[in-house]
Amino acid sequence: MPFNETVLALGVFQGEPLPRLDRDVFLVLGWPLVINGVFGNIVIIATLFTCKDLRSVHNLFIGNLAVADLVIESYFATFFLLDISIGYHPVVDMTNCVINGYIVVVCYMSSLWTLVSISLNRYLHICHHQIFRLVFNDARTKCHLILVWLWAGIISLPPVLGWGRYTYDRKAHYCGFDRLSSRSYTIVLATSSVALPCLLVCYFNFAIYRYVRDASQRVQTWNTTPSK
Repeated sequence: MPFNETVLALGVFQGEPLPRLDRDVFLVLGWPLVINGVFGNIVIIATLFTCKDLRSVHNLFIGNLAVADLVIESYFATFFLLDISIGYHPVVDMTNCVINGYIVVVCYMSSLWTLVSISLNRYLHICHHQIFRLVFNDARTKCHLILVWLWAGIISLPPVLGWGRYTYDRKAHYCGFDRLSSRSYTIVLATSSVALPCLLVCYFNFAIYRYVRDASQRVQTWNTTPSK
């Protein structure tokens, strides 16, 4: 018996049955959302690629988010909905499942760190404008985005090499990281993909708020100070 038929017979890629109502809701809402997401992200990417006037530094980040989201919508979400539709995860074998898990983690991490980059971009633009001009020109922004993908790819690689694992989650109906496989790597992944990005985004946005607040107070002070 071929490997993919063997693992299906053993239930390796068969998720826990969903109530009929839940299944129908997932499918009725899921497919239109996926189609809309794929179409919308393709439009964004095509527009940024064809319209030179829109190729600003800020829009490079928007394009990067669209690329990551397009992969998730067209690849990961499609596998998930097919799983719900046909009753098992339509992967060829465990290697295919590992690749799926790796791709989705890389794309999620790339999206999160792109959001961090956008916050850093706004922070430098508002609070340190001279530094902003040095850090975020067109060429350096492109290099920055390449580094974001490299960072996401490297930090997501250990489960492929044996530190943790990517496998099929029968409850969630998708191939992804098994958080119970390695406590140490789960901490590393949670810190690098959730905690650290959230802290950085909060810091940059709070710094922007504080800068604008202080600037507004200085302007009010100048306006209320009687001229000599």
